Amino acid sequence: MYPGGGALVSLILPGRTKEFFYRTSVGDEWKFFFDSLWSQAEMLLKKADKVVICGYSMLSVDKRACDMILKAPHKKAKVEIICGSQGQRIANDFRKAGYENASFDASGRFEQWVETQQ
Repeated sequence: MYPGGGALVSLILPGRTKEFFYRTSVGDEWKFFFDSLWSQAEMLLKKADKVVICGYSMLSVDKRACDMILKAPHKKAKVEIICGSQGQRIANDFRKAGYENASFDASGRFEQWVETQQ
């Protein structure tokens, strides 16, 4: 909130169209901020030996996220998928993208996965 009124939303809500900026009367705002977050995520994925996809269905409407998650890690990275009924499809997407070590737990849920990590 700003003195005199107004507020700037800083949350990307779920929806079919994702825009990582806010269109305003003076041009697009926050693009640099969101691009910086994307760059940081990609950099860390490139360094990862293990990627865990938990509760994220990786739908095609999230093209930017799916492209990054499927392309950034090295192909030898271990990929664990805990996404219930979507796990098989997501594992197949990773295998098609060249990942050799993609596994999924069709009945798995976040709480169960956390217990196995302790």
